[in-house]
Amino acid sequence: MQRGRSIICEECKLPRKSRRWFDVCDLCVRKLPKVQCGGCPTKVRRLQPDSPFCLPCSKRLSKVKSACEKCGLADYPRISYPGHCGKCYLNAIHRKNLKLRLRKFVCSACGLTKTSLPNAEMICKTCYEKRRRSKGKCTVTGCRGSALHKKLQLCIYHNQNRCAPMLLNKYIKSYDSPFPQNVRYFLALTAKLGLANCNAWG
Repeated sequence: MQRGRSIICEECKLPRKSRRWFDVCDLCVRKLPKVQCGGCPTKVRRLQPDSPFCLPCSKRLSKVKSACEKCGLADYPRISYPGHCGKCYLNAIHRKNLKLRLRKFVCSACGLTKTSLPNAEMICKTCYEKRRRSKGKCTVTGCRGSALHKKLQLCIYHNQNRCAPMLLNKYIKSYDSPFPQNVRYFLALTAKLGLANCNAWG
């Protein structure tokens, strides 16, 4: 059974089902020539009847051309940034990010006055990269492994040991077999080995 919207195909004029965002059935869409979007170099099978864009561009660009306030070039402005053409919009975003990168502050890690990354955290790029790439040591006494679990600072071996009782208990509770005798054998074995409450291990 074919799922999708009930449409009247714009090409064959027959009632059809379609999963696409335009009203052309799957049989007719293969016959349509590819056209270039008015907002990007992408070539698509079909544009919206009331828009010269592909689907991604139609969500961020206005359908009406207007003169740019900066350079005067007629272009499709962004819905979130009206009054600027595509080139002036990119230049404005670049200037905004550059202004953020050039602000001076005292790094919370090294205490030196440096420029910041374009984010809200008061840390320089060097300290940020050092913190991101560094791996602490496992907190278990005598272990020299690198910490994999960052919250508990455990290496992969001790982190697996921490999770093993819980996983084993889950396996015991969910064990099933098409042969009832195997289930009885398994329960008898877990009772003999004292695994009924394996969460007590750890």
